[in-house]
Amino acid sequence: MVTVGEALQAGEAELAAGSSSARLDAEILLSRALGVSRTQILARLRDECPRERLEMFRQMLRRRAGGEPVAYILGEREFFGRSFSVSPKVLIPRPESELIVEEAIRASQGKLSVSFVDLGTGSGCLAVTIALELAARGVAAQGVAVDISPNALEVARSNAAALGAAEQLSFVESSWLSQRAAFRPPYDLIVANPPYVDPAAELQRELAFEPIGALFSSECGLHDTRAILKEAPEFLAPGGVLLIEVGAGKREQLRRCPELVSLGNRIELLGDSSPHDRFTVLKVKAVA
Repeated sequence: MVTVGEALQAGEAELAAGSSSARLDAEILLSRALGVSRTQILARLRDECPRERLEMFRQMLRRRAGGEPVAYILGEREFFGRSFSVSPKVLIPRPESELIVEEAIRASQGKLSVSFVDLGTGSGCLAVTIALELAARGVAAQGVAVDISPNALEVARSNAAALGAAEQLSFVESSWLSQRAAFRPPYDLIVANPPYVDPAAELQRELAFEPIGALFSSECGLHDTRAILKEAPEFLAPGGVLLIEVGAGKREQLRRCPELVSLGNRIELLGDSSPHDRFTVLKVKAVA
């Protein structure tokens, strides 16, 4: 007989060499295998772990030990309090991206309606969350979720339908704003989470499981950000806001970008304020 506690201990040990969160990963995977919460796991440490559930847990452990992200193993990831379906077709939503939602809410205060665009929607986490969060605050929000990948748009549509945002969103296959006929500017808000990883950077092995096209961008990771900066401002309504996630360690490079220099005092760099510059959201406000 193998108890739940013994299975958890063995799982943590198996993941220890390759994961900085081995205990947490093991708890999450075992809770999924057993169909209970993590809290319930800790209350059942002395209970027997059913054989078929133990085998399911071991299969998931092997995938995690091979570097596969927990979100792909489970097929879901929480973002802003909601569960989004994910697969290797899309990037896994990151907590840092929640800052874009918070800023979108702030920019929409006092408005009765908001039109917005989400560039590089991926799983749809930003588009769906913004639409639902604004609606919960009495703002009539209509958005366009954009991605160059039809596979990503398939995931985004599914998440929008599952979470109740389908009527608030339309979906466009486009490289940023290049399919101009598909858009109806001006928009009150444009958000983007483009590829921003420098191709020369050393990556964590988990990233090898995520779609390469959504990760890497030339020009030290800023090519796509610069492309959006060239196109997006003219799509904004007076006083509208553009929010772009640009990743870590790029603030000094951003400040030297001609596209930002030309915008003058309309830009603001948000996010991690520590010297480590762990992540940044670029905010651009259109002239009122």
